[in-house]
Amino acid sequence: MDRVISEANAWLRQVLLTGLPDALKPARMWEDVLDTRHRKLIAEARSVASVIETVTENVGYFTKPTRTDDPVFAAVADGYARHLDRLGFPLDDLDPFLHESPMASRNVAYTHAGRRLSTAFLYYLSAALTATRHAGAAKATLEIGGGYGGLARILKILDPGRAITLVDMPESLWFAYVFLRSSFPDATFVCVTPESASRADAANFDFMLVPTNALSVLSGRRFDLAFNSQSLSEMRTETYDCFMELLQDRTDTRWFYNLNRFGRHEDGLSIPERLEPAWGDDVVFLASDLDSHWKLRHWALSPAEGNAGMADPRYMPVLEIVVERIPPVLRNRESYALVGDGLFARAKSRLRADSQFHRLMWDAIRLSPTRDKLEFYVDILDRLGFREAAHYARLRDRLGAASE
Repeated sequence: MDRVISEANAWLRQVLLTGLPDALKPARMWEDVLDTRHRKLIAEARSVASVIETVTENVGYFTKPTRTDDPVFAAVADGYARHLDRLGFPLDDLDPFLHESPMASRNVAYTHAGRRLSTAFLYYLSAALTATRHAGAAKATLEIGGGYGGLARILKILDPGRAITLVDMPESLWFAYVFLRSSFPDATFVCVTPESASRADAANFDFMLVPTNALSVLSGRRFDLAFNSQSLSEMRTETYDCFMELLQDRTDTRWFYNLNRFGRHEDGLSIPERLEPAWGDDVVFLASDLDSHWKLRHWALSPAEGNAGMADPRYMPVLEIVVERIPPVLRNRESYALVGDGLFARAKSRLRADSQFHRLMWDAIRLSPTRDKLEFYVDILDRLGFREAAHYARLRDRLGAASE
């Protein structure tokens, strides 16, 4: 057995001695994945190469890479290339060291102008470049739902001095350790366990792996940038709330990049592998529910705006946002209400429920949640068939109960 796998196994055994808090247990859709994929692969793992080959071909729900023999492969790869062009980062102009892992599966990897790529790599690269063009030199970076480490690897290549903290389910972090340790053999890792959380060394690391049963280690930490890509929308509401509390109340986080499900497929989409059946009724209805102390800096929902999650048409629509935390000294509820009411007036004047309409309503309600705004938006969302309607209906009902 490879040394890296032995190290990952020893760490995972220590982590699993402590159960997950009820609020942080995975949704049914992820419990199924853990049982049928993750735990089986971990138990059978003998070589790093085979683990990385498997995980880069079978990442998960949203970021599953497109096989090169898939009929839509050419369209998806071209879609990512065009998206990077729109961002101002043509593939041919990028650092040659930005490439897919040499150990990635040959079923998903391909060569473009001498550069090894995969559609999953391009997805992560698009997200990283979008976030960092706003956040700049973000030395302390937090990724909620770090998965096998595909995004973290790219962030480290973009800035070798970046200290990256990954939070995820213990089994997912097992894969992250194997992938990132193999990608950066001389990097410094801090692998937290519930027992070691109180004394984890917060300084001088390249990667810190924090399982969900040791989140206390992050309280009071400062992060220049936080990421979530496609996992908040796979969480139960209680779990989502825990991570928002971590991000907004228990850490000092300046920027947040969030790419998660929003809306529904257009009628008539016939490409297979649509994923609505995977979502159970125990997952959060709005994965971009933030408090009022953020300024919206980037919003991409429509195909014309483009975002890192739109290249593969088999996957449901996603909303990409970048927000910046408002310093405490500038927070003012009266100002928020004034801005929110103005945004609501603009939304009502639009003739269609397009991306800009949703942007105005999302921001207006976040800044100034009032019953009239919520009733108006819930009615629109219901007619559109958006599952987000349930979130705003609950918020409307809570406001009504509080006013009685």
